[in-house]
Amino acid sequence: DVTLSAIAVHDGDCRVPARSSVPSGIPCRTVSVTAESGFPPAALTQDSGGADFTAPLLEQALLHRTARRHGITKLATAVCLDDEAAHVLAQVLLGTPDRLLRLPPKAAPVVPEIRPFLYASREEISLYSRLTTGTAVQDTGDRAPDAVSADVRSFLEEYGLRHPSVPYSLVSLKEQLTGEGMPMQEDVQLCPRCGEPFINSCRVCRILDGVSTHAR
Repeated sequence: DVTLSAIAVHDGDCRVPARSSVPSGIPCRTVSVTAESGFPPAALTQDSGGADFTAPLLEQALLHRTARRHGITKLATAVCLDDEAAHVLAQVLLGTPDRLLRLPPKAAPVVPEIRPFLYASREEISLYSRLTTGTAVQDTGDRAPDAVSADVRSFLEEYGLRHPSVPYSLVSLKEQLTGEGMPMQEDVQLCPRCGEPFINSCRVCRILDGVSTHAR
């Protein structure tokens, strides 16, 4: 048997359905980064000069914690073609292509993700939503985890107009790198505090510790 439920992040979209868009009969758990951390949204972004780079990372971590807490076994997210292509290119430009490799079993997420829209562009998803529900999908293209990723998304959006196959090629590259027989990432561990995979130090906990220090 399959039981469906939804998780909505109250103070950010986190690429999950908002409560208003969840079909009738499906239970929806609403969670909040602010409620979990005890800090307001403004405090969570002050270390990035006001840029909303920390929110997507904290929301994604909260999404997985909530799924683990409620015994969810599969997590379907709305990561789309544009998101994944930008992620792949950003890792190459940052000189960290090894982060595109598979996670070792010891660092694999407790709740695996399903990405049904991986080969659908944000524009296609929005168009389908308007045709079937009459409501456009909220554009989250500017919600990047860092400044480089934000610039890469802008670049790909413009470049993809002239070369529409490029995003598909980037996603295909990621799938090849994570295929059977390919090496895995080294030195990746699961944070005992928040459960997120990390190298050297956990970025999620580092952000929260930094905000806690500023708040004192």
